[in-house]
Amino acid sequence: MRQKSIIIPLILAIGMIMAVIICSCRADDADSPVLRGSVKVISASIAPGVSVDPSLKKISLTFNTPITLSPSAAITLNGIAVNAYTPGSVSSTELIIEVVLVRENAYTLRVPSGAVTDSKGRRSEAYTLSFKTAPSNEPGEESGETDEPQTVNLIDPDATPAAKALYQLLLDNYGHRILSGVVGSTSWGNGYAEAVAEAAGCYPAIIGFDFIRLFDSATDYADISPVSSVWEAGGVPAITWHWSVPAARNSSQFTCSARNTDFNPANVAIVGTWENSVAEGDVAKVAATLLKLSSAGIPVLWRPLPEANGDFVWGAWHWWGAKGPETARALWLWLYDRLTNVYGVHNLIWVWTADYTSAGSLADIALARTAYPGHERVDIIGADIFDRSGFGSRADVYSLLNAIGSGSKMLALSECGNLPGPDRSAAESALWSYFIAACEWEADSSPLPIGSLYSTPSEWREVLSNPIVINRGDPRLKTLNNR
Repeated sequence: MRQKSIIIPLILAIGMIMAVIICSCRADDADSPVLRGSVKVISASIAPGVSVDPSLKKISLTFNTPITLSPSAAITLNGIAVNAYTPGSVSSTELIIEVVLVRENAYTLRVPSGAVTDSKGRRSEAYTLSFKTAPSNEPGEESGETDEPQTVNLIDPDATPAAKALYQLLLDNYGHRILSGVVGSTSWGNGYAEAVAEAAGCYPAIIGFDFIRLFDSATDYADISPVSSVWEAGGVPAITWHWSVPAARNSSQFTCSARNTDFNPANVAIVGTWENSVAEGDVAKVAATLLKLSSAGIPVLWRPLPEANGDFVWGAWHWWGAKGPETARALWLWLYDRLTNVYGVHNLIWVWTADYTSAGSLADIALARTAYPGHERVDIIGADIFDRSGFGSRADVYSLLNAIGSGSKMLALSECGNLPGPDRSAAESALWSYFIAACEWEADSSPLPIGSLYSTPSEWREVLSNPIVINRGDPRLKTLNNR
C-alpha cells in the first residue's frame, strides 16, 4: 500500500514534466516559420551586397520548406523577367535563377510574394537580393579600362578595315564614354545637323541618313557627297532604312506604314511575287550606294528595318513587322544575305533595333527575343526611345537589351527624342555606346527652331560639353584610318 502511494505521485510528477516538455516543444514549433504558415528564403548562394564575377550564370535560393514554382511567377533582375526553376523533383527546397550580368554593374533580384508555394499551398514571402559585379581582373586593367583593348569580330567575316576600325573604336570606349549623334535631315542631307552644331557649339560625332525616299527620283542616292563630307570632316556616318514600298501593286503611292500598304513581308523572299520584284530592285539601288561608300573607304553604322514590331500587343508600326516577329526576323536575314553574299557589301556594322514594349509596358525577355536575328547576324543592339523628359538613362530598357544579347553585344540609343544624361547613365551602369537624336524637321515643311520638340540648344551644349561624350574633332575619332 505504501509502495502504491509512492508510485502514484511519481507518475503524476513525470506526467507534469512531460506536459511541460511538450508545451515547450509546441511553443518552439509555434516560432517555426514553417508551422506558422510562412514560406521564406533562408539562404542564397551569394551574400547580399557582395561583388560577384560577371561570368556568374545562376543564383540559388534555399527555402525553409520544399517548394513548387508558380507558373505566373514574375521574378526579375533589375526589372527584367528572368528564368527560374526548381531542380529535380517538386520536393526540392532550392530555386535556381538564371542571370546575365555585365561587369561593374549594380543588380537587384526580386522574388515577389507567392512566386513559390509549398505542399499545403502556402505562398512565399517576397524576397529581395542586392549585389554588384566586380570589374575585370585581367592584367593591365585599371578602373575598367585596358591597355590592350579586347578585339571582337564583326558578324561579316569579310568586313572592310574601315568597318573593323570603327567597331573597335566603339568597343574601346564602350562603358566609359558615349558618342554623340544627330540625324542629318529627313533623308539624305546635313541641314538639321548643321543647325544643331550651330546651336550646340560643336558637331556631334555621328550624323544619320535615311533611305526612306529611295522611291523618289528627286533624292539622288547615287550622290554620296552628303555622307562622304561627314567622313572627310572627321565624323561617322550612320544610315537607317525606313523602307518605303508601294501602297498596293503598281501603286504610285509609297509608305513604310504597316496599315497603309498591301505589301506582304512574307513574300519578299519568294521569287515571282510582286513584293520580291520590288524588294530586289530596291536592294540593288541601296547596294550600289553602299558599294560607292565602301570604295571610298567609308564605314557605315547600318540600321535597316528599324522598330520592326512596334508594340508587341498594340501592333507593328512598319510593314516589315506586320506579319509578326518571325517574319521580321526572316526578312532581316534575307537582307543580310543579299547585301553581304550577293552584292558583296562589307563596310557595314549591322545595328538591329529592338522593340521593348508590350501594351505600353516593358516587354518580358522571352517576348523581346522573338524577333532577334541572333548573335551571328547582329553587331549592335539599338533602341529608339522618344521620352519627353531629358537627361535620363532608361536603364530598364538597357537591361532588357543586354539580356536579349546575352551580354555579348554593345547597346546604342539608335534614335532618341530628348538627349540622354551621360552622368546619370554612367551612374546607373547604362552608358549607351552612342546616341543619335531625331530630326525635328518634317519633309516639305518649314524648319522648326532647335528644341521645338525635343532638347533645347542649352541642353545640347550641356550634353556635348560633358567630358565622357565624344564629339566630332575628338582625337579618338582621328584614329579611324589615320585621319
